[in-house]
Amino acid sequence: MASAPSSSTGSGSKPKQHRCEICGKSFDSIDTLNSHKRLDHNESGKSQSPAGVG
Repeated sequence: MASAPSSSTGSGSKPKQHRCEICGKSFDSIDTLNSHKRLDHNESGKSQSPAGVG
């Protein structure tokens, strides 16, 4: 039983696990996804008021 050689070059060897629910793009890390949403979709993640305020 021979296993396929593993490559650690990083070029497409790991599936992207974090998907933008707005446009469907996928990213390697949650930080990259959050930056994408903040820049491309103008989401800060802190724009919502706390419950009961107002």
